[in-house]
Amino acid sequence: MASRNSDEFSNPILKRLAAGDASVVNEMDDADFNITETLKEFHGLKFSPLSVASHFGHIHVVVELLKYDAVVNDISSFGNQALRSAAKNGHLNVIVVLLKYPVVVNSIEVFHNEALRSAAKNGHLDVVIELLKYDNVVNNNSKANNLALVNAVEEGHLDVAIELLKYSAVINYVEIFDNWVLRTAAEFGHASILKELLKYPILANCIATQNNYALRFASLNGHVKVVSILLKYNAVRANIGVLDNFALWGASQNSHHEIAYILAKLQWPNGKVDMPDELHE
Repeated sequence: MASRNSDEFSNPILKRLAAGDASVVNEMDDADFNITETLKEFHGLKFSPLSVASHFGHIHVVVELLKYDAVVNDISSFGNQALRSAAKNGHLNVIVVLLKYPVVVNSIEVFHNEALRSAAKNGHLDVVIELLKYDNVVNNNSKANNLALVNAVEEGHLDVAIELLKYSAVINYVEIFDNWVLRTAAEFGHASILKELLKYPILANCIATQNNYALRFASLNGHVKVVSILLKYNAVRANIGVLDNFALWGASQNSHHEIAYILAKLQWPNGKVDMPDELHE
């Protein structure tokens, strides 16, 4: 469920629930509204009262809804939508309540660990820690291609990345897809995360994979701190000019002059005297 505000809902009951109005729960019978009814809003996306309350973190509304057997019996509907919505938006108190129900726990890793992935992507460390208490979340990591870690790294959430790296189920797949996670850290310029990842020999040993991808895209995007870190490694320096000197070309084309100078100086210490004319131009 994408981030919404209460005014976006057209259904008056969902609108009040989204605003945190718990009194509407007791009015549903009089309003001829099924408490577990799922309504289409926003281009056909479906929402139930519980998923709406969970999305906005209205714990008092969630608790009120869960007094009804019909809601409890439907608590994990639509792929644990209530839990996934709460995780994405960082509502730990809602998650703790929902996870008291075995049916929620039994499908906590649904959609390739979406709850964990979205919490990691949005930097909700406390939610990540809570979800990782459950074996089916941890054990499902490989099936989800380590996306929780990749998503946290892409968004620059160092604390979340460090937490995930405590688990062998994450470490065992940390180099998946040709060092995807390290390449992501470099491409998006997260130097502190890159340093953390390079503590692991399995990542450091394939730092120049995919034709020096990490260096090429760090250079292209102007991440000078990342480039400086990468160039400490022999494997990176040995392939500095790969793909027609893509790293230097990309830095130059995007006016990242400091990076371009560093890369050129390493290859041609004597400057333009030795540099190919087409690159010097």
